[in-house]
This record gives sequence, C-alpha cells and structure tokens, in this order.
Amino acid sequence: MLNLNIFSVRDFGSNVDRMTAKRLGQWTTRLYIIMLISSVALLAIYNIVQVPTLTNTFNRPSFELYNQLKHDHADKLSCSCSIIASTFNSFVNIEAVFHEICLSPFVSDQWRINLTAGLVPDLTTYAQNDYRRFLSAHLQFLQGLCQLSIESVNNSIKQFLSSLFITAELLSEKNFHERLNLLINESRLNTPSVFARIFSLIRSVNDGNAFISTYGTNFKYITPWERHVFIYAPTEAVFYDDECSCGLYSNCTSQVRFIKTNSSETIPIKGLKIGCTPSESLLVSTLECFYNQSCIDLIEEYTNYTSNVTHLSSITSRFAVNTSITELVHNLFIEEWATTTNYSLYFNKCSPLLCSYTFTENFNVFHTITLLLSLQGGLTIILKWICPTIIRIIDKISDCRKVITLPNSNKTLTMNCNKIEPQSCNTDDTTQTSTTSSRILCRYFRKRNLPWLLFWIIVIILILLVVIIPTVIILKKKIIISKAISTTIPTTITTIKKDTTTTTTTTGHISTKWIQDGIRVAGGNGQGDQLNQLHWPGMIYFDDDNQILYVVDEGNHRIVEWKSNVTTGQVVAGGNGSRTDQLSKPTSMIVDINNDSFIICDSGNRRVVQWFRRNERNQQIIISNIHCYGLAMDNNGDLYVSDVEKHVVSRWKQGDKNGIIVAGGNNQSNKLNELDHPTSIFVDQDYSVYVCDMWNHRVVKWLKNAKVGIVVAGGDSGGGFATSVRKLDNPIAMIVDRSDNVYVADSGNNRIMRWLKLTGSIEGRIIVGGNGVGNGPNQLNWPSGLLFDRKGNLYVSDRDANRVQKHGKIPDGILEDEFDVEAN
Repeated sequence: MLNLNIFSVRDFGSNVDRMTAKRLGQWTTRLYIIMLISSVALLAIYNIVQVPTLTNTFNRPSFELYNQLKHDHADKLSCSCSIIASTFNSFVNIEAVFHEICLSPFVSDQWRINLTAGLVPDLTTYAQNDYRRFLSAHLQFLQGLCQLSIESVNNSIKQFLSSLFITAELLSEKNFHERLNLLINESRLNTPSVFARIFSLIRSVNDGNAFISTYGTNFKYITPWERHVFIYAPTEAVFYDDECSCGLYSNCTSQVRFIKTNSSETIPIKGLKIGCTPSESLLVSTLECFYNQSCIDLIEEYTNYTSNVTHLSSITSRFAVNTSITELVHNLFIEEWATTTNYSLYFNKCSPLLCSYTFTENFNVFHTITLLLSLQGGLTIILKWICPTIIRIIDKISDCRKVITLPNSNKTLTMNCNKIEPQSCNTDDTTQTSTTSSRILCRYFRKRNLPWLLFWIIVIILILLVVIIPTVIILKKKIIISKAISTTIPTTITTIKKDTTTTTTTTGHISTKWIQDGIRVAGGNGQGDQLNQLHWPGMIYFDDDNQILYVVDEGNHRIVEWKSNVTTGQVVAGGNGSRTDQLSKPTSMIVDINNDSFIICDSGNRRVVQWFRRNERNQQIIISNIHCYGLAMDNNGDLYVSDVEKHVVSRWKQGDKNGIIVAGGNNQSNKLNELDHPTSIFVDQDYSVYVCDMWNHRVVKWLKNAKVGIVVAGGDSGGGFATSVRKLDNPIAMIVDRSDNVYVADSGNNRIMRWLKLTGSIEGRIIVGGNGVGNGPNQLNWPSGLLFDRKGNLYVSDRDANRVQKHGKIPDGILEDEFDVEAN
C-alpha cells in the first residue's frame, strides 16, 4: 500500500527519469489519498451538520388556505400584499357609546323650554342664589357640551377610519389586532386631549376678559348717588362660599337652592352649583340630581311643569353619580368605544400575491451519498492536478537545499547525477560545471516556482477554511439551540426567613396564557364543614417544596391544608371561638417557617395571631383590637396589616404596641390620599405598598413615605356591574410581579385580570374567567384569592363556588413574562 502509485511519468514533466518519477508518484499518491479522504470527510460532515432550508410558495392563496398554512407553519409563513394601503373603514368599525345624559330628555330643547315657560320672564325677580335664575343657562350649556362632544368624537372616528393602513406584508391575525388596538387606543386618547385644549383656551379667554354675566352672577352694578357725575356704571364683585370673590377668581361657587316666595326658607338641590358664571358653576357641578327622581320632581315643582321623564340609571354608566361635569367633558361623555375588526376583510384588501414558508429537511443519507459522488469527480481532477505540482515543487526545494549546503562536495554531484545529463557525470572536469549548473537551476527555480508553491499552499488553506469554518459555526449553533431546547428554564420559590414570619416569593417565567377550564384542587363539593368541603374560601398560600395548598376557610373558621392529588383536606389551625387556640372568620395568612407557625388575620376576633402548628395551646396574639383583612411582610420582617374599619394600612415592627400608618388614614373616600375598605396588600423590594382598595374599585400603590397613592389598576369610576376592561368591581385580592404588573381578583365581575405597567394601566386584560357567574370550569363566582406556583400555574380561590381551581399555564415555547409574585 505504501508503494502504491497512481500517477504516470508524464505527470512530473518530460525531463524526469523513471526512478525519480516512481518515487515522486508514490509520495504524490499518498498526498492525493490523504487530501481526497480529508475533503470527502469534511464535505460529509458539512452536509450532515448543515440543515438544508427549503421554501414552498403559493400563488394568490385563498383565506382558507392561508389559515391552514398559518396553523401548520406559524411564524415561518410570510405573504406579500398586492395592495399595501387601504382605509381603516374597510375592515374596522368604531362606535362611541355616550353618557346617558346626552341621550336623555334633560338636554332636549323641549324639556328646557317647557321648564322655563312657567317662570317669570324677568329672572331678576328671583333671589340672587335662586336656581330658577340659572336653570335655563345650565341646561343650554349642558346641551351644548353634549353636542360638541358627540360631534368631536364622530369627526375623530370619521378621520381615523378614512386614513390609510399601510402594510407591505400581510400581518398575522394576532399582530393585526394588536396593531389596530394600539392605533385605536392612540386615537381614543388623543381625541379628548385635543378637545380639552380648545375648551381650556375658551375658558381662559372668558376669564381673562372678565366679561360681566347678564345674570349678574359675577359682578353687580352699583347705583351712583349722583348719576350725572359718572360716565360709566360702577360695579363690584360678587362673593360666594368661603368669601371667594369673582373679581379674583372665576370658579367661586355656592350650593344651588330654591327659595320660596316671600319666605327665607331654602331647599338645596343635590350636586348642582351656582357661581361667577353659569358655565363655570355647571362644570364643577355633578349630575346627582338627575339620578334622583325626587330631585327631578322638585325642579319641575318649582318651575310649574309636570312631565313623565325618569331619572338616569347608574348601573349602565362607568362614571360614578358624583362625577363632576368637568371630568365628563374631559372624557367627552364617552362610556365606551365599541370597536369591531374583521381580519378576513383585511386579508381580502391585502390580496396577497404570494405566500411562502421555509422549512428544514432532516438528514437524508441518500442525499449525502449522491452529493459526495457528484463531487468526487471534480475533487479527483483537482487533486490530480494539484498534488503532483506540490510534490514536484517540494522535491526541487529539497534538492536545492542539498546543493547549496554542499557546494564543493562530490556527494552533491553523485546525488544529482540522476537529474543531470549522463555525460556530464563521467569526467571530473564536468563536476564543477555540474555543480554550478545545479546552483543556477536552483536559483532559477527559487525565483520562478517558489511563488507558485506559496500560491498553492494559500489556496489549500483557503479551501480548508471555507469548509471548516462554516462547519464549526453551524456545530456551535446546533449545540446552543440544543441546549436552549433541552434545558428547562429554572423557576424557584424563595422563602424569606425572618425572626417571626416568612413571605413566599415565586420566581419564574410565566406564560401570558392560561388554560381557561380550571381543575378543582380543593373543595368543590358544596358548602359545608366536612374535610372535602369549604365554606367561603379566601386567601390561599402554596408550598411548592411540599406541594401543599393552604386555604383560609373563612366560613368554617379554620385553615385547611390540601396536599397534591387528594380529595380531602386537613385542618391545621382554627375552631370557631374567641380563645387563643380558636379562630373566627379568618381572612388571610402568611407562613413563618423558622417558628413553624402561621401569622393569621383573625378578623372575627379583631386580632392578628401567631399560630404554632406543633403546640396548639401556645398561640400568641400579636396585634389586638384591629379589624384586619390583609397581611404582608417586607424584607426587614416588618408586618403590614390592612384595617377595613379604619380604612388604613399600618406597619408594625416586632414588639410595637402601635402601628405606623403607611396608606390611607384621611377618612373614608375615593380621594388619592384615602382608602375605602382596603383588603389585600403587597410590599415590594422598594417598600412601596400596593393596596386592594375594594370599595373604590381600584388598586393603589403607595410609595415609601408618600402622602397620596397612585392608581395602578381600575379606578376608572368603577363599581356597579360594569364589565369594562378599564374597571374593577370590588377587587379583593391581588399580586404584583417584579415588573410592577398587577394581577387582580376582580370579584364583582367574576374574573382575574392583569394590568401591565408598560401600557400605563389604562386597561386590563382578562386572563381567567369573565364568562359570567357560575360554577363551570371556565367560570368564577366571586374570586377572593390568587397565586402562582413556581411552574407558572394559576390558583384561584372561588369564594361563592366554595372551591379552589388550578389553571395550568399554556406552554407555547415563548415565555413572555418573568416576574416575582407574592401570595398575600
């Protein structure tokens, strides 16, 4: 095998003898075999590693075919539009639903004319603060505001729908709806702001020019002692509540009243104001009177008019009855935007010319063999041309080095006799000549062939690099992808250990979607006190390490643990009563692992207790005389407690007899420095406190040492039975992730919502429920607790269904959110 020679003499030139040609042929064959095997091996590896990408194309696909392709190939499918621009009205319909007042008889000309027809023509006959002087002006202004709002909104919608939607590539249905919603929301937010700027400018002009109202409400004329002395009519400013002068301020107001004739008796009208000008006084008024039939009858009584109009309904409005007209104007009296988008119409407008998708073909051994066989011929020709040249050059270099090293030696002549003419080796006279000739030949060779040698060496190196480098890169990519696919993304549950308590924090990647049909993991066997039943379950806690779910069973005055895949629970704390080893209507709990105990809000006994699980007789009262509901703990071990009676959240350090108020404490109302029935609470790493402000239908964030809160969810004049995604209805429980996204148990609407910080908390997104009240697997009935486990599964405590359900995370391969959540 070592003496194998596949090359002929002519491969090395005509001036090479047979012996030398044989020797060079053997070396050339060896080089040829090595390079051939190496090239074939590299090509085989490259072909195996390099996954071929193929493309399938479809001309003018139908909508049904596109849907099938999208279902099969998802993001790999792309389609180019034949029409890249089309108006929004081709596939979008937008309608604004306005406040009931703008559609009611109260803003009609007929009702206003009939009301004022029974009044004295000279309105100055009535007292200065008698509402009959301003009634007509208020109704006209309210009617004008409604008309302007409706006209502005309709013009904005018309302008938006007539604008162009430009897409060179067909958008997927998901991207289509997301992009449209973004554009529509931008238009929705822009419309009120434009109107508000114009309206503010008009008010400023009126205020700056100090126009005198014809109703004499801001300035009144002073009758001079001697009329002929004055060339002008002197006036003085009118004063209203708190000695507010219309000469200094335009927004001075007083309560509207009816004043009985020939009597000092006054009858106030709820919600309405009078002031420096009818317009400014109406703007600070509310519509409370129009929600009350008795108030409407009172107005008709004092205007000598009787009609059949009925009061407004607060159930159908997203605005509270005490919302100021200024706020209604800033919202253009819009209740909601009814938007309909049609993806199939967009597809038809786009009219894709060509759709294509790429796919990778698995390794095919026959394809590899065929490829190698097809390349073998070319490799053979190239190598049979390159290898002899390389060996010949190397051999000549070797000979030259020997000649130069031994210039006067007879050995040189002997070693090179085979390469010189035979007759030159027969005489001593030719020795020196031969040596000199060899040197000349070597110099010539070095000048002419050395560059070629270098050239071929560089060519071979480049060929090898072209083959090897892509192979290495692809191998690395495959390894990285393989690791990314095979590695499970870690999620951990961390228990923050303190001297007295612990707070459970789940860290992980949570998908944006959860299975809508929940699986019952606790209760669900009707309301009762048996171990397989629950009675008004509230807050919940999950121990990931031991796979144990703890449920606050309020109606049964106990804490129950439910292990994984069991049908009955076990009571770990409670028993109805007021002793230290009993509970009464507990509402929430956290776990103290260090002391093997629970911290429980014992609401019915107005206290917070520490319940030791191994010694039931050694329970301790931590805080007494407090109507607590929610509990939380910060990194310092300080305990936070919400008080639904005092409407505050307080922080308690270990050993404190009095807590420090960190949220609320300024009476019970919907102002940003006040709370109304705070329930669930959460404390983040910056010691900001999130509060479920239940009766204000919102979640409020209080920064450390802040005097007022920031609404981060709901708060859009919520309440009632409104199901708008901008509203909450009696939220009880919530959790917050590391990105400050808020997850809320929207109890009154029977759904779980997520409010993203990045969207400005304008609207929430329903993630579970929202399918009506009920006991079905995809329904909720007053949810009152929620949490995530380390795998991202959502657990919901369904109070009136007397169960806890688990909604599994949908594994979609793309994990969108990473957050830490705390079960409070």
